[in-house]
Amino acid sequence: MDRMNHQGEHSNLKWYAIILSQWIKGCGLQYIMDHAIRQKRNR
Repeated sequence: MDRMNHQGEHSNLKWYAIILSQWIKGCGLQYIMDHAIRQKRNR
């Protein structure tokens, strides 16, 4: 089930798009995961 945020957007799709774009840019898995964890902590 894909949850929607308060703006009516599919939050999981946005998250996947960010992860995919970082991977396409050549970022390593360690960087991607560290970045995601930092973002989650800041929110």
